[in-house]
Amino acid sequence: MWQLFLDLFFPRRSLAGAEGEWMTEEERRTLIPHPVIEEAADLKRRGIRSLDRLVAASTYADSPLLKKAIHTFKYGHVRWLDKELGRLIVQTLTEIDHSSQITKNNHGETLGGSDGTRRWSRTFEGRVGSREGNRRLQSREIVLCPVPLHWARRFQRGFNQSELLARVVARERGLTVLPLLKRRRWTGSQMKRTREERLTGVQGAFCCTTDHPPAHVVLIDDLSTTGATLESCARALREAGVFSVEGWVVAHDHRRGD
Repeated sequence: MWQLFLDLFFPRRSLAGAEGEWMTEEERRTLIPHPVIEEAADLKRRGIRSLDRLVAASTYADSPLLKKAIHTFKYGHVRWLDKELGRLIVQTLTEIDHSSQITKNNHGETLGGSDGTRRWSRTFEGRVGSREGNRRLQSREIVLCPVPLHWARRFQRGFNQSELLARVVARERGLTVLPLLKRRRWTGSQMKRTREERLTGVQGAFCCTTDHPPAHVVLIDDLSTTGATLESCARALREAGVFSVEGWVVAHDHRRGD
């Protein structure tokens, strides 16, 4: 009944403005992956030193409709778009699996593989001294960690878009989602800041929520521009003992800050 009331006075409009639904079938067919993969060497040249790899399902330049979809998802409070946007990440990972793409992390270890759980291909027995550390490193399973929002931002929005996306990816890929990070402080909006301001503005903004994090973590977010937020998150995870960190995002906007 409540939804009927909302539809009557606030009719649904698709991303392109068509009335009746939030997304048309034609728009769904248009939203397809145009993967962008940055390896550790590429990231280091941009000042991103804590990520082993960044995988983006597409870019704003390749998919103008995607920008509208992400904006509607975050600021239009259309939560169910998580399935459509999360699907893009899943499809991108499937393409990577099929191409058997393999990368190496910052420590020279081979990552990747074609199985659905995206497990790392080597064990790391004896890499650290403690029994707990060795146990974590011997576990190849990947854990998804959504980029956290400040509590005030989450209250304002009503949800964390990264968390919703992580759940979609986890469900489709058979992975686990853990809230391994929290924001220490409010960093404000990054949209109008320069690259340098973004990189310095989020330094030390995150901390790990556990003393015994998993060895292999993938950060999930909707958008990467300078990579400053992902770098700050990855650094916090590494300082807590995480061995390998990747980032998976829906979109990469090269035109802003990069």
